[in-house]
Amino acid sequence: PQEAPLGREAQQVKAFYYKPKVLPKEGAPAVLCMHVLGGNGQITKSIASFFADHGLPALMPQMALFLNRRPAGSLKNHIMGPDGPRYISDAFRAVPGDVKRSVDFLASRPGVDPKRLNLIGTSLGGILGISTFANDKRLDKAVFLLAGGGIKEILQQDNPEVTPIRTAFQNATPEQAAQLDKICAYLEPMNYCQSLAERVRAERIKMYNAELDTLVPPARSNALAAGLGLKTG
Repeated sequence: PQEAPLGREAQQVKAFYYKPKVLPKEGAPAVLCMHVLGGNGQITKSIASFFADHGLPALMPQMALFLNRRPAGSLKNHIMGPDGPRYISDAFRAVPGDVKRSVDFLASRPGVDPKRLNLIGTSLGGILGISTFANDKRLDKAVFLLAGGGIKEILQQDNPEVTPIRTAFQNATPEQAAQLDKICAYLEPMNYCQSLAERVRAERIKMYNAELDTLVPPARSNALAAGLGLKTG
């Protein structure tokens, strides 16, 4: 079979694990931390480190195309090049399986209570975290930071942060575009609002958004909050 453009370096799920110095014998709650779109992951690393400092083991899986799972060479050139649509398609298609394996790992750690696994996702991590939380019943509670509905629209905005991804969507052939549409529909947060209604009523989901976020504008955040039935204020 033809090797995916992501390359071999992206085939293995890589993550940072933050372990508290002391863990109770009965096991502690643990947190899966999903990172933002760009940068070096420091924001999410700091969140994971904070949890570990306060007694909660935390795992930050690296999404394909990011951090140590970048293909060799210029990532921007790869995504904006002829294979860009396949890079994005393969990276998004990997998310469900990558996160499932990450939850498997977190649940298996000594000192972790597998019945008290939680999730926190920021920006793109929050957007992708909705489908993750909806599809994995092992996760108990979730907090979504700077997330919103409309993943495809967000990734095709006139915004420098998503210019390479927007270019990949524009360069897609009809067949590639159809595949991207299918993957985006699967990951689309708004498609999981109804299935998460019971968890919302049980107060197991919280969102924190920003009024001046340029990547996930308030209209997108408010639409997701309304779809989930979360009270704003």
